[in-house]
Amino acid sequence: MKSEKQVEINHQLIETALPNNLTGIKACDDGSSAVVMQVYMQLRNLIEQGIEEAKKAGKKMLFVIGENHSDRKSLLIEAMVFYIFNDLKINTICYENDPEAIEVVKKNLNIIWYFKPIPKLYSYFFEEEVRDGHSYNVIYTLRLVSELKLTCVGVDLPQEVTKRSGLRGDYLIRERNERMETSVLKLDQNCGLIIGSGHMRDLLGRHGLNEKFHIVAVNSTHEVIPKTALTAYRAKLIEDITWAYSDENAIQINLPDNISQVTAEEVMSLAKKVHVGYAKSKDVSMLAGLFQRFV
Repeated sequence: MKSEKQVEINHQLIETALPNNLTGIKACDDGSSAVVMQVYMQLRNLIEQGIEEAKKAGKKMLFVIGENHSDRKSLLIEAMVFYIFNDLKINTICYENDPEAIEVVKKNLNIIWYFKPIPKLYSYFFEEEVRDGHSYNVIYTLRLVSELKLTCVGVDLPQEVTKRSGLRGDYLIRERNERMETSVLKLDQNCGLIIGSGHMRDLLGRHGLNEKFHIVAVNSTHEVIPKTALTAYRAKLIEDITWAYSDENAIQINLPDNISQVTAEEVMSLAKKVHVGYAKSKDVSMLAGLFQRFV
């Protein structure tokens, strides 16, 4: 049990020292850096507690993030989680993506970043630019996965199938969730799963996943429907995203709205600075604890 003095020291470090490390990033120039740090700590606590709860239940932990595929708030949450995973030796992240497409992008990351665009190679991931000015978050998180030497696994149906279903307006949510469940069940370690918020309601209720894993789920989207949603699918999408936003089975993670307005590169830089800031504060906190033993 931490002493009140130690808790106070940690609180002060988060509220004052850490935000100072985030200046110069547009998203944090308005004082919202403290909120970002609090979210990082919230995520870290959820993951650490999830690992402990999974151990007690004789299971592995599955940390699920419900995202908007191209919103930068989702990207920031995912990037912070990946840094935390790396610290805690969680090495595997599953994506709501075609396994083959994920492998192609992984093998060609350097080409993509130095010679973009190469439409045939990764148009699936960058097509969102045409729709709302943002590329899919997965392009950026895969680069971080590579840097941290984590393992990423695509668990969705092949993209030709999902794109055809999207044009029809049905999106094959149940069939895709069945594939994702089957793929994740093959794993036998603590891991993460990144999915669109519209998948959460069905996936989190699946018996197989709940039997094998202690599931911790967070949602990073709000009650906003993508502009590309087709009318035939709209009612179901609204229902499922509203569930993810409001149901107690998914913890809602809120970040300042201005995060959505900055570039993906700024978001990735912010995630790294927050993580480094936490590591430094932890070192200072440990030193403070040692110092207190001798006074």
